[in-house]
Parts: sequence; structure tokens; C-alpha cells
Amino acid sequence: MAIKTQPTEKFWNTLLAKIEEGRVIPVVGPWLLQVTVDGRTERLEQAIARRLARRFDVEVDAVDDEDISLHAIVAQAQRADRLEQTITDYHTEVHNILRGLCALEPPEPLLALARIEGFRLYLSLCFDTLLIHALEKNRDLHNPKKQHIGYAPNLRRTEIDIPAPARQLDEPHVYALFGKSCAAPEFVISEEDLLEWIASLQDTDHQPQHIFDALRSHHLLFLGCTLPDWLLRFFVRLTREGRLSETLARNESETIVDTRLPNQPGLVTFLDHFSPRTHCLQVDPAAFVTELETRWQARRQSSSPTVAADVPPDLHPGGVFLSYASDDAVAATSLHGAMTGRRIDVWFDAKRLGSGDSYEKIIKRNIGLCGVFVPVLSRATLARLAKWRDEHRNDPAHEPYFLKEWKLALARAELFEGSLAIKLVRIDDVGLNDPLLPAGLRALTCQHLPDGITTEQFLDQVKASVRESRKSAKDRA
Repeated sequence: MAIKTQPTEKFWNTLLAKIEEGRVIPVVGPWLLQVTVDGRTERLEQAIARRLARRFDVEVDAVDDEDISLHAIVAQAQRADRLEQTITDYHTEVHNILRGLCALEPPEPLLALARIEGFRLYLSLCFDTLLIHALEKNRDLHNPKKQHIGYAPNLRRTEIDIPAPARQLDEPHVYALFGKSCAAPEFVISEEDLLEWIASLQDTDHQPQHIFDALRSHHLLFLGCTLPDWLLRFFVRLTREGRLSETLARNESETIVDTRLPNQPGLVTFLDHFSPRTHCLQVDPAAFVTELETRWQARRQSSSPTVAADVPPDLHPGGVFLSYASDDAVAATSLHGAMTGRRIDVWFDAKRLGSGDSYEKIIKRNIGLCGVFVPVLSRATLARLAKWRDEHRNDPAHEPYFLKEWKLALARAELFEGSLAIKLVRIDDVGLNDPLLPAGLRALTCQHLPDGITTEQFLDQVKASVRESRKSAKDRA
């Protein structure tokens, strides 16, 4: 079982079929919780750890390092104030810090997971409420507070389990295995807490029975968990009725999606020997989730016969997706005309009809089909992005459609290296280094085509990229 860097089509088809049947539980880890606070984008755990360090005057040599750990900050604070602070004090302070960040919007990967209706039970390794808020935004929840359940050793057994077996749940639930944030020590913020949780979970008299049954009967999809070697081994063992080597015939398995897998060679070797059906993918978890939702929506759309009459037909695989803001319709129409004049297959929404879930599914499906993505950049697009930032504070609900398209294409290009050619075009003297633009676009080479007037060289490049995309797809098949 080697680490793979690109999921195969067989993998995707199998995973999506299992999700449709309600047989997959996503396990959401802290590396999916990228938030922006005070102009800094980092994991939520890091944002909390920095504030806790300031609160208890903890000096951290690597305070700007991406590996800053809440566990480490708590340990240092405890050593410095062993006689002054109780365990509850630290939990209360972390809870207050999190409450102070209550205006945070759920990150896009959590919103994408929430939009996958095939998931009924989400297992969270985090103590915040961002995942349940993502579900509130995308699914009809009858009672969000009761649908967000947390485990803690000091709670009664009736308080720490879901209300029914996972496949009988009428609505989605979030199960916080390491507890939910509160003013009491009922969630994990330190290595000592973690040890207590693991010890308690092994007590058969205090196990959440429905949750344990679900873990043993479902495919677990670990997303951005980056757990210690020993803890991930414990999780895999938790899903089995007996020894790993004696349960190879188990119907379900696990998938671990994490860019840091190469840093745990001992774990990979262990799984290879004793759990060879576990899939290890060295893929960015956020990009994986974006691709998963895109494929899920495309799969759902393929079973729905209704498509708006004004929406262009689906793109032939490997063709061009032309992405633009409505302000640039004239230039985009010029680009479209030049490409179709060279018999290049282009998906072009001439009326920018975008609104609603059905339209979004069509967009995702055609970005998934294209081999060349052409985003049109102008001063007008930057003005739209600035307006979204200033008036809507980057609220995903008001995100411009062209930006959604750009993000989907960039995520696909990152997940499947070499599968998508992005040909960035600017139609005026707009700058390319503006921080409003996604970093992935700023790193690209840009073609300057004033007012959308093309050159033969540009058209030759696009046509060659379409040809190469279709050849590669044929070779893979």
C-alpha cells in the first residue's frame, strides 16, 4: 500500500457510490479549519493558541511557525502557573477566546462537506462549532444544538451518543469525539486531556454504542487530521472487531487524506503490513473536498433530467471553459467568437445566468469536464472583488460567480497535476499582483489581449492544449 498522490477514477466512483448509500463518515480534522483573523490566514487552532499564549504570557520561540500547537501552549502555561491556575481555568479561557471569534464564517471545505447530502454523520476532531454552522447554512436542521453532540469522560452515557444508529438518522449530526467547547473541562486542549479521553473511550461501560457501531460499519474518510502516529493506529483499530490482521475481510476500510503522510513512514509501513485496504493519499485535504463535492454534484445532476433552456449544453470533455464577470461580456464574447472560429469547443454562458443550486451544479460539472480554463481578468473584476470584500466582508453567500469558478479550477489543477491548463487573460491594464486575486492566479503567466482581441499565437496555444488534454484522457482510459 504505497502513498498515492492522485486518486484514480475507480477510487472516486467507489467512494461516491458508498456516499450515495450512506456508508461513509467524514472525519474532520483541524487542517480543514483555515480561518482569517486580523488579516492572518491560519488554522483555527493556531489562532486560539496565539491568543492563549498572550493571555498567560507564554513566550513561544516559533510563534509564527505553522506548527504552533494548542497542546504545547497549554503545557507551557501549566508549567509556569502550576499553583495559580486550575485545569478548568485553561478550558474556560480557550472557550472565551473561541467565543470572541464567534463571527468567523465556516471555511469553504466545511461548507462543501455540508452540501454533500449523502453524509448523515460527521465525526469532528475539533471542539468548535464551525461544522454545525456550515450544516445550518446548507441543510435544514431541526435542532442544531441537539444535532451537535460531544464526548467527555465526565458526562452520562445518555449524553454522549447519537439518538439512533447512524443509518437511521433523519437529519445530519456532528459528533465531536474530543468534546465541545464550554466553560468546563469537557473538551481536549492538552495532551493530558487527550490521554484521559482515550482511556475513557476504552471503558465499555462509557462507550457511545451507536457511534462505535457506526465506526465499525462505515468507510471512514480522514480529512486533514494529521494525528500522531499512535493515535491514528488507535483509530484504525477502533473500527475493527478484532486484530487488524484478522479483520482483512471487513467490508469497509479507511481513506487518509493528508499532505503530511510522508512524515510518518512508520505509520505507512504499519498500515501496509496490517491494514492494506487503508488508502493513503498525499493530497491537500481542502482541494480533495472541493473535487469530491464537484463530482458529487455532477453525479447528482446526471440523474436529474431538468436543465434550464438558456444554459449552454455540456462541454465535450477536454474543451475550453471561458470564465468572466458580466461587466466583461463584450470582451468575453470576442474571445468566444475567435475560439469557435478556429473550431475550438468552448463552454460559454453568454447571459451569465448564474443563480441557484442547479446552475452551480452545471458550472461545477463543466469545469470538471474542461481541459483548458480561461479566466478573464480586468479592472472591473477587481472592482467586483473589492465590493464583495467591503460590502459583504467576503461572505461566501455573496461570492461573485466568476471567483467561485476560478477557485474550482485552481483546486482541480492542484489536485490533478497536469490535468487542466489555465490560460489567464487580461483585457486591460489591470495589475496581476493584487491580493484580492487568488494566489494561484497571481502565480500564472498572463496573456494580454486588450478588449478580448485574440492573436493567432494565443489561439494556437489553446487549440494545442485542448488536443493534449484529450490525448492524455484517452491514454489514461
